[in-house]
Amino acid sequence: MVMKKISCRVTFFHKKLSPIIFLCALFYVMTMLVFGVRGNPIFAIYFTPIIIIALWSILKSKELKVLDEVYDDGDSLLLRNSGKEIRVNLGDIKHISYGTKRSRRPTVIMNFRQDNELGTEVRFWPAGEDILSWEENNDIEELIGRIYQANAKYREIQIEDISALFEVRIATWENSNGAEELESLGYTYNVVKQMLKHTHQGWLCEIENQVVGFAIGNRETGEMWVIAVLREYEGNGIGKRLLTMVEDSLWARGWLEIWLTTDPNEKVRAVGFFRHLGWEDWKMDGNRFMQKKRSVEAITG
Repeated sequence: MVMKKISCRVTFFHKKLSPIIFLCALFYVMTMLVFGVRGNPIFAIYFTPIIIIALWSILKSKELKVLDEVYDDGDSLLLRNSGKEIRVNLGDIKHISYGTKRSRRPTVIMNFRQDNELGTEVRFWPAGEDILSWEENNDIEELIGRIYQANAKYREIQIEDISALFEVRIATWENSNGAEELESLGYTYNVVKQMLKHTHQGWLCEIENQVVGFAIGNRETGEMWVIAVLREYEGNGIGKRLLTMVEDSLWARGWLEIWLTTDPNEKVRAVGFFRHLGWEDWKMDGNRFMQKKRSVEAITG
């Protein structure tokens, strides 16, 4: 991957220009306070320091705190600010957030696992997010996905994980009565425990010791039984990797065709997700049945 600048190209300009604008505005305010309020300087003496502190606090938090430059170098980011330069691995970024498009100037905020020369938290304006940059930027969401993947840990599901699995499944259940609905379908803690002991096998994804997604398959029937990823972690490749892990385990058991059931409604996001990953409609029988055949190359190879 070629190193690419992902921060706004005019950040440095903003940071140099803002103090000048601040001083000019301050000079104007002081002049008006001294000569514009009936020539009474006492008003200026009392209120000018308050105005200075307020304006400087806003300037410091909004304009001067952002990094000068940020470069994406694949597995790491190169950060530059005020003559300092550090390289941070994606796995060392504990959390990243991205301002909405409704903001006047959306900001990316990153928190690090350990303190460094730039502190434990930094922020920058993405390329294309400023009116003077004249460029489009689609890199931040992709970067967030790679940071999640760098922090994600995948492992096989154990019995002690069942409670966490229920929490994730209920959180992603579109029915507001998720827990009651699952129980009415016969999926209780003890039922799932027996399934994992005898017929089912699955994997989960953890980020910061929190289970954010999982997938389970039935090795006895070739069914991809369930997959769930917390909404805030969707779109980052977690579901795809979990699904692939279950598929590979079923292929390894000798299944040449595997199957799953999902909602018959075409508008449900899961349908598009499975189709995108090679699953095809099989039949409709109350639910939508989909199947996937093992490739000839995988069989002969």
